[in-house]
Amino acid sequence: KMKDKAKFYKIVSAPCLIISTVVYVIEYKKGFGMMGGPGANVFYHLTTPEVFLCIATMFGMLGVYYLITRHLPQKALDIIERVSRNITIVYIIQWTLVWWVADVFIYIIRGSKYLPAGVSLVIGLVLSVLTMFLAEYWQTIKARRAAKRTAIK
Repeated sequence: KMKDKAKFYKIVSAPCLIISTVVYVIEYKKGFGMMGGPGANVFYHLTTPEVFLCIATMFGMLGVYYLITRHLPQKALDIIERVSRNITIVYIIQWTLVWWVADVFIYIIRGSKYLPAGVSLVIGLVLSVLTMFLAEYWQTIKARRAAKRTAIK
C-alpha cells in the first residue's frame, strides 16, 4: 500500500510510458521483438527483457488510469467497479470468445490466424465490450439461481 499514489504515479508513470513507447516503436520499425518480430501479436513469445517492458508499460498505464479516474463521474466509476468485480468471469468469457474468433472463424475464413494490427485492435475492442455485457448477464443468472436456492430452503 502506498501512502501517496498521486506522487508515486507522477514520478514513475511518465518515464515508464516514454521508455516503453520508444522501445515498442523501435521494435515495430526494425521488425524484432514482440511488436515486430516473428512472434508479433502473440503474447506468449515474450523474452525476459520484454516482460520488463510490459511491466514498465503497466506502471505507466496505471498512472494514466489513476489520473483519468480522478476526473470521471461516479456513474462511470460504478461501471468500472462492476467490471472489476466480475473480472474472473470476464477473463473466462473473453478467452473463450478469443479462442472461437481466432481459432475457428478467422482461421476458417482466412486460412491463417494472423491479422493486421488495426483489425486485431477492433476485434479486441468489440470482444471486450461484448464480454462485459455477457459477464453482467452471467452475474444476473447466478443471482437468480442463488435466490431460488434460498427461497427453496
